[in-house]
Amino acid sequence: MRIFQESGHVREEPLELHALGDLPVSSALAVERHLKDCQRCKRESIRIAEFIHILRLLAMQTQACDATTPCETSGSRSRLPDRLM
Repeated sequence: MRIFQESGHVREEPLELHALGDLPVSSALAVERHLKDCQRCKRESIRIAEFIHILRLLAMQTQACDATTPCETSGSRSRLPDRLM
């Protein structure tokens, strides 16, 4: 898998894998070195990590709901960041 674009920035897929902790160590080290110096890739990495975090929160909330105990929608909004509402 190619880590870097021709422009020198990290491709989106490696950033996603890095945020998930699924990037091979040698590739992860290269990405981390690049993120120290590149604000554009660092911002994108943070955006991806926040998105993954939100998905995990939603998955946990969904798993807590089942057929016998339906989720209440009134209190669930407070668990999401304001910018998603």
